[in-house]
Amino acid sequence: MKFVVNGMLGKVARWLRMLGYDTKYFNAMSDDEILKVASEEKRILLTRDYQFLRRLIFMVLGQFLLKEKTILRGLLTSQSNLILSLR
Repeated sequence: MKFVVNGMLGKVARWLRMLGYDTKYFNAMSDDEILKVASEEKRILLTRDYQFLRRLIFMVLGQFLLKEKTILRGLLTSQSNLILSLR
């Protein structure tokens, strides 16, 4: 597993590295830049920033909800894609 960690979780990043995980830590990078790294390198994003997480969830779910004809189908599609991306 590969991780990208934002500035709020420096100690977590250090522990992940000590445990042998491929971890990138960014202290002074914008949220958009961190998202770009996570997406391009297929890394799991770790953050304690609630607003950042909320925006990310809206972006992911919003894409599926707008593409699907019903909200239920959109949620089911996004859930299956999320599960597949975590494997």
